[in-house]
Amino acid sequence: MQSNLGSGLGFNFLTFVFTGVFAQTLFQSAAMGIVSLIDDRENDFSQEIFISPISRYSIILGKIVGETLVALVQGIGILVFGLLAGVRFSVGQVFGLMAVGVIVCLFAAAFGVIILSNLPSRRTADQIFPFIMLPQFFLAGVFNPIKILPPYLDILSRISPMRYAVDLTRGVFYTGPA
Repeated sequence: MQSNLGSGLGFNFLTFVFTGVFAQTLFQSAAMGIVSLIDDRENDFSQEIFISPISRYSIILGKIVGETLVALVQGIGILVFGLLAGVRFSVGQVFGLMAVGVIVCLFAAAFGVIILSNLPSRRTADQIFPFIMLPQFFLAGVFNPIKILPPYLDILSRISPMRYAVDLTRGVFYTGPA
C-alpha cells in the first residue's frame, strides 16, 4: 500500500490521509453549504422566512442541521472510497467516524454562519471562502503531519478551525477498536 513512501514512516499513511480527507470533506461541505443563506437574503426569500412565527435561531439551526445531513451523505461516499482504496477499519470505527462526522459538520456549519454573517454578497462569499478554506487543508494536517511546525505556521495552524475537526476525527478513529 505505501510502497512509494517506504515503511519507515511509523504509521499507515493511507489511513492517515483517509481520516484527514474524511474530516476535511465534511467540514468544507457543511461550511460552504451555508452560502445559500446569502442567496436567500439576496432574493428576499429570507424576508419571507424571518416573518414566520418561529425564532430566527430556529431557522439558522435548521439550515445548519440541513447542511450537516447533506455533508454526511458525502461522508458515506468517502467511507466507501476508503474501503475501495484499501483502508482497513472495523464496524466500531465506522460508527465512531459517523458520530464524529455529525459533530464536525455541525461545527463547520456554525463556522460558515459566522464567516457569512460578515459578508455582504454571494460574489464576495465565493471569492473569500476559498481563501479561507484552502490554507486550512495544509495547516490542519489533512495530508501531512503537523506535529512539528515552525512557530509562525504553528500559530496559523492553531487558529485553523479545520485542524480541530481533523484532530477529533483521527482521535476517534485511532481510539476505536481495530
